[in-house]
Amino acid sequence: MRVRDTLLILLTVASGAVDAVCFLGIGEVFTAVVTGNLVLLGLGAGTGDWVGVARSGVAVAAYATGVLISARHLPRATAADPWPRRTAFAVYGEAGLQLAVAVAWLLLAGNPPAAARYPMIVAYGVSMGVQSTVAQAIAVHGVSTTYVTGTLTGLITDLVTGRGGGRRRRAMVVASVVAGAVVTALLLRLVPPVAPFLPAGLTLSTAITATIAFRRHHRVT
Repeated sequence: MRVRDTLLILLTVASGAVDAVCFLGIGEVFTAVVTGNLVLLGLGAGTGDWVGVARSGVAVAAYATGVLISARHLPRATAADPWPRRTAFAVYGEAGLQLAVAVAWLLLAGNPPAAARYPMIVAYGVSMGVQSTVAQAIAVHGVSTTYVTGTLTGLITDLVTGRGGGRRRRAMVVASVVAGAVVTALLLRLVPPVAPFLPAGLTLSTAITATIAFRRHHRVT
């Protein structure tokens, strides 16, 4: 479905943007590409960077919390209901967390003190955990909106073997996470106060669009 795929791509752009804000502006950690945090955690432990260890550990724990909160409550999408109502509500919640970070960033003039960085990492981490669970619930084969290594692997495999479908979708997802990071990095350099509002706006737009586009399915269910 074109609308569904477009919404997943928007969420992927948002996840790239979130990681750009979090890595460049908040704490040099990732909240979407969580496996990168495991490496950062190990590097911190090996080099004695205990602040880095703490931030990476908080990011991983926050992501896991987001997954735990949402996994039990999000139904899997079906042909009759490709974007369930509770999935849309979850994306609204995710957008709310990202908007809270954006407002805090603005109030702190883009330079949050150490005490504020951890709550911001937690908010982003939980939101990305929720988003990953949403993507799983939507169940588009071979597509994730946060950890895109599997999507990239599937794309390359399809190109080499000529088997499988969805190559265009996978290519768009991989490009989208890069685009989100590039645009947000530029915003952080040129107009820092507005940068965190990009992922929040994209995520909120996704939730609103999903609510409108799939409302007839929600009436039935």
